[in-house]
Amino acid sequence: MEIEIHQWLKAIFGNQSARSQLSVMSDSTSASVQFYPWNTISRPVLQLGIGDDAAIINVGDQGIVLTTDALIEGVHFDASLNLQQIGRKALAVNLSDLAAMAAWPYGFLVTLCLPKHFVLHDVQQLFLGMQALIDEFELQIMGGDTNVGSSQLIISITALGTVDTAKAWRMDGASPGDRILVSGSFGGSRSEKHFNFEPRCQLAYTLNQQFEIVAATDVSDGLAIDLHRLAQASNVGFVLESHKIPISNNVATGSDSSRLLAALGDGEDFELIIAARPNVAAKILKHPDFAAQLCDVGEFTNTYDVEHNCLLHNHLTGSLEKLAPIGYVH
Repeated sequence: MEIEIHQWLKAIFGNQSARSQLSVMSDSTSASVQFYPWNTISRPVLQLGIGDDAAIINVGDQGIVLTTDALIEGVHFDASLNLQQIGRKALAVNLSDLAAMAAWPYGFLVTLCLPKHFVLHDVQQLFLGMQALIDEFELQIMGGDTNVGSSQLIISITALGTVDTAKAWRMDGASPGDRILVSGSFGGSRSEKHFNFEPRCQLAYTLNQQFEIVAATDVSDGLAIDLHRLAQASNVGFVLESHKIPISNNVATGSDSSRLLAALGDGEDFELIIAARPNVAAKILKHPDFAAQLCDVGEFTNTYDVEHNCLLHNHLTGSLEKLAPIGYVH
């Protein structure tokens, strides 16, 4: 359902030709869905809209990057968890989206839907969880909204950042032959790694100042599924090398195959996937500032085709296998 909704919204807001035919209204006399004309306004200042990790608005040579994420009790966290952890994660996932665009964070807005039993101390704990990231990136809380009476805690943050519009990272720039670079390690989010990750804003910003990165995204739902999303946006396939994937120490001890599966699909790693030309990738991996933070895990290939051109070179079996877009879908 989430994938269908996302594709429908992308068609409306990302495809000019679709705007005249994709308005949906329910027919009260039947269960069918009918399509009606829907005129949306196209703003020339919008450089990049729905379909990527964040939106970009042009303001001269600078782009204002905007992203929003909501964390919902029972979906993204358990109510019994520490409120400071929840507050930190709510801000960190938005900062990760800014990192995926190579944007430097500026500030954010917070909307809270609070359960009736919450008191002031509970809200303070949420914001205390954000404090270290606020201090690290010198962020300003710019506003928001608070509502009380929900049966569950919902915290939604909209983060803003800035980027040179000519150098902003996107998902649709990879070409066959480009190398696949990743930051950090993968798997083990179920062991609370997803509360303690470090948004890769500094890495992305510094890397963007020195090298040309042709495409990027962050790994929110899983290495496999987010690599698929980048490949599909760029219309390229890929070969991922299993033995090169850095597996997190948080992955529970198990067989090599189960550890690999966790690295591919556990999700909420919030690391970066980066596409770079082969010569650029080689320079990055030799650079003292980046060699310890990034590694090469494969190559982008021909046209995106889930059945034939999205492959895992599985060194446990010695074979090339179709890599399905596995990950956390909710």
